[in-house]
Amino acid sequence: MGISDQTIYNWKKKAENGTLFIDEPSSPASTGQLEGYNFLLESRTIPNDEMGEWLRCRGLHSEHLTLWEQELRYRLSNKENEIKRENQQLKKEKKELEKELRRKEKALAEMAALLTLKKKQMRSGGTTRKNDFT
Repeated sequence: MGISDQTIYNWKKKAENGTLFIDEPSSPASTGQLEGYNFLLESRTIPNDEMGEWLRCRGLHSEHLTLWEQELRYRLSNKENEIKRENQQLKKEKKELEKELRRKEKALAEMAALLTLKKKQMRSGGTTRKNDFT
């Protein structure tokens, strides 16, 4: 298996004492997104010849930086697609609302014309049928 008997013995002792932490809070797997992105930004300022030391000091591997970068790109592209979909939906709603507004404006203009005709007819002393304009 490649693990010495002494290491296994020490792990068993720590597990019995409750001091064995399999996934420590400082491990890269449990690093939060924001902290990972901060590491990624900070790593961009480190020269290549000092990168190994910087990674060791933080308990990281270069693969972690690659994974965080891929995750960041994925999230940004999803956000961009989400914004495009929302924009298309808003354009569609705007078009429908404008269509409804035009329809209502036409109906209002028609009602105003009918009301004007009714008033003119009443002023001139004309009679109207009972079912007209009610």
